[in-house]
Amino acid sequence: MNAGAGAQEQARRHEERVAALTAQRAAIDARIEAASRQQQAWQAGADGEQRVGALLDALGPGWQVLHDVHWPGRQKANLDHVVVGPTGVWVVDTKNWSGAVSLRDGVLRCGGYRKGREADAVMDAAAALAATLPPHQRGAVRGLLCLAGSGADLDVAAVGGGTLVVGAASLVELVTSGPPVLGPQQLDEVADTLVATTAVPPRRTGKARTAGTRRVQSGLRSALLQLLKVAVVLLGMWALVEFMPYWAPLLQDLIATTVTGPALERIQDAATVAPAPAG
Repeated sequence: MNAGAGAQEQARRHEERVAALTAQRAAIDARIEAASRQQQAWQAGADGEQRVGALLDALGPGWQVLHDVHWPGRQKANLDHVVVGPTGVWVVDTKNWSGAVSLRDGVLRCGGYRKGREADAVMDAAAALAATLPPHQRGAVRGLLCLAGSGADLDVAAVGGGTLVVGAASLVELVTSGPPVLGPQQLDEVADTLVATTAVPPRRTGKARTAGTRRVQSGLRSALLQLLKVAVVLLGMWALVEFMPYWAPLLQDLIATTVTGPALERIQDAATVAPAPAG
């Protein structure tokens, strides 16, 4: 062996380990960066919803505002704000975007990217909410996309599909300046219906627990079946050893009646049977 060969081999192994750890660290850093971006986006969304919520809460008597309520028909989705007042029912989705906002020819963009999907989602939410009301009240529901960050000074405008877009600075004026469409009695009826239909539904833990219980029971049955098989094998081995002195002579007699010649001699020579216990 050459001088230093052992140390050189150890150096090579540690070099490979350093390379592997470095790759792991790069992957972890990427995951941390992605999680950080998501955290910042969610925090920005929360900040925007709080600012818009404060504006809506200041509407005063005759208005009812619901925040962060359940999207009817969807298990996990929510609606940022639902405003019920004389001018109707407003489903408000708040966006706290940081890129430059533009609205041209009915197309909403932020940072150069089209935001048609976000606008369509507002209309879907308004339609889901309207479906919970009686037919004669459904026309009072409107979808509204409110910009709390970039575009907060945007005047009201419409995008493709019928969604209204407005900056937070003009939100209250838009909501309160329209013609009355709901009377006092209708306001109470609509508000009561929406409070009930947008309440967060209970988590469906019953089915999940039932499915989980079934999986556990199936696993237990499988384990018990395996244990039973092992027990049967062990019992058979024990019986083979325990009762060998009794059934070995019978086996020899059976072989003697069916096997003759050299084959019988070989079997007899190979068989060693312990004598039966006395008494």
